Amino acid sequence: MWEKFRDTCFDKACIGLLDRIAEIVQAASHKAFNPSSNAHQKFLHQYEEKTRVLMADYPYIDFSRELNIFAQT
Repeated sequence: MWEKFRDTCFDKACIGLLDRIAEIVQAASHKAFNPSSNAHQKFLHQYEEKTRVLMADYPYIDFSRELNIFAQT
């Protein structure tokens, strides 16, 4: 139902932004099996960078919570 509403009421740029935000929020909620593994550290670094790019593009959206999670290396 949400997808139908979203596709009807929002333009492609807005949908793209919503998808990028959802990806970051979902990644921030991820619970690592082994937080000290190289794979998880790479994951954190990758999403920290994605979050910084999104913050630069949309400085009025607060991603401080997500950035703090990804910065824990």
